[in-house]
Amino acid sequence: MAIFFAFLLSATSGLAGDGKVAVEALGQWANVFGGTERSFQCAIQAANAFHGIAKWEFNVSGRTIARGEQQVIPAAGNPVMLDLKLAIPPVTDGVVMQAVLAVAVYRDGQENPAGKLEKKLWIFSDDPFHGRKEWLAQLSIGLFDPEKKTAEQLTESGVPFALIDNIDALGEGTGLILIGEGVSLKDYRGLAEALLNLASRGRVVLCLSLAGGEMLLPGMGDVDLPVPEMLTFARHDVIKMLDKRLDAGTWDRDDMAAMASMKLKGERGPVSAEIVRGGSGWLWTEMNYEKRGRIIFCGFGIIDKWKSGPTARYLFASILEDMDKRGGLTIQTTKED
Repeated sequence: MAIFFAFLLSATSGLAGDGKVAVEALGQWANVFGGTERSFQCAIQAANAFHGIAKWEFNVSGRTIARGEQQVIPAAGNPVMLDLKLAIPPVTDGVVMQAVLAVAVYRDGQENPAGKLEKKLWIFSDDPFHGRKEWLAQLSIGLFDPEKKTAEQLTESGVPFALIDNIDALGEGTGLILIGEGVSLKDYRGLAEALLNLASRGRVVLCLSLAGGEMLLPGMGDVDLPVPEMLTFARHDVIKMLDKRLDAGTWDRDDMAAMASMKLKGERGPVSAEIVRGGSGWLWTEMNYEKRGRIIFCGFGIIDKWKSGPTARYLFASILEDMDKRGGLTIQTTKED
C-alpha cells in the first residue's frame, strides 16, 4: 500500500500543561471515500521545548496497512504540525470499513508515550444505493425542482424520480414527495401550506435546504393549518441519530454541513419560521401526522456537498430509509440480495 508523508512546521498559539505533550487532530471530519489519497493533520505541542519521535500507524478493519515515524522538535509553546498523506484503500460497493489513525509522541530516552491520539475514520464506497435500485424505484419519488440542481445530481447517481412541474401537481401519485434544494418560499408562496396539507393527509414529504422565505408553523397560535401530532426541532445531532458513522458538524475537508436553517419569530399570536443561510437556527424541522404522514425540512447541504465527500450522499440515503420505515412507502427497506 503506497503511503507518503510530510511534516510541516508552523507557529500557532496554545500551550499544553507542564510535562505533558498534547496531540490534537486539526480536522473534525471522519468520513472518506475508499481508493483516494487524503491528508490528515495534527498539532504536537508542549509547554517546554523537547526532542522526540512521532510514531504513527494506519489500521483498517483491525489490520495495520502503513506505519512510520519522524523526529519532532517542538519549541516551547509552538506546535509542530504533522501532515500525513495516506492512501485510503478501496472498499467493495455496499461495504463501509472502519479505520483508525494512531499517533504517539515519545520524548527522547522514554519508553512510554508522552502524548497520543487516535482518530477513528469510516471508509465509504461511492454509491450509497448499491444493490438497492429496486427499492429506490419503489419509493416512487416525485421531485419538484425549479432550480434543476437536485434533478441533475439524482440522475447522475441513478436515483429514479418523476418531475413535478407545479405546486398543483404535488398531490399526484402516492410516493415520496421531494422538494429540490435551493427553492425559495418567496418565489413559491403557497408551497409550504400545500406540503403541510399533503402530510396531514398521509403523504411523506422531504424538503431539502430552502433558499429563503418564511412560513407559518402549525399548532402555534391561531393559524389555519393542520396541526401535527408531533413537532420536532433538531440541529446537527440528528445526523448521528440517523447514522452514527456520519460526520455531524463539519463534513469532508471541514466544509460546514449547514446550508440553511429556520429561525422562529413571533412573541404573540402565530409563530413563523424564517429561512436563513447557515446554521444559526434549527437545521431539522419535522412534523408527524396521523396516517403516517410526515414532513421534514432539512437544512443540510445534501446536493451542494454531494461530490465533496461521502457524508452528504449517505445522509440522503439514511433519510430515505428512515422515511420509508416510518412512512410505509415500500414493501421492503433492506438491501436486495
